[in-house]
This record gives sequence, structure tokens and C-alpha cells, in this order.
Amino acid sequence: MWIGTGNNGLLRYRNGGFERVEVPGLPSVSIRALLQDSRGVLWIGADRGLVRLDRGRVASVFTGAYEANVHVLLEYPAGTVWVGANNGLHRFEGGVERVFTTKDGLPDQLDLGLAAGAGGALWVGTHSGG
Repeated sequence: MWIGTGNNGLLRYRNGGFERVEVPGLPSVSIRALLQDSRGVLWIGADRGLVRLDRGRVASVFTGAYEANVHVLLEYPAGTVWVGANNGLHRFEGGVERVFTTKDGLPDQLDLGLAAGAGGALWVGTHSGG
């Protein structure tokens, strides 16, 4: 079991105990969101960025200042990862990233919630509503 903490980085619970997992390149020890996708890749959303942990290898997806804070992660449908951050809604599909912002119709670029809906709908909760 993976556990993201507010000020102590990434923890893993196994064999009856907790252990801290060092993630080189993690932009902050404040982890806001975790997702293990259908391929077994662990996506780690933190203050100031997003990294992926794939078979022991760490890859930085994006980093930055406050605008890169990640709040929520969702895989929907299988193989497509959605990332709600301060700078918009990121979609990773087939190795390609697309960012949706207010220019695409979002009421706010600060995305705080994601949920899969009926009929393939994606529900997005933003700071100012919508």
C-alpha cells in the first residue's frame, strides 16, 4: 500500500510495517495525490509537480512553482491518466499530454476533483465551481 504524506514524502506499507521510499526528483515532500495505473506505474502528484515511478525508475512528468501543484489523479478509461493541477487539467493518452484550461471552457484552471461518469463522461470539480 502506498501512502502520500503532507510533509514526509512517500511511504509504503508492507510486511507489517511502514517504510519511507526515497523518490529522486520528487519536487516536494508534500504529496497530494497517488495513482497506480492499470500498467502498474505509480503516479505521484505533489506540490510543484508530478513524477512517475515505473519498475523502480523515476521520471519527472512536469515541475514548476505553485502553478504545478497536483491535486487529483484519475485513470479513465484504462490507459488514459487525468491530472488536476493548479494550471489546468492534464490528459496523458498514448504517450501524449494535452492540457485543458479556461481557454477550453473550464470555469477555473485550479482543478480539485475528478470522477468518471456514466456514458464516458468525465466530471471535473474546480475551485470556482463547475
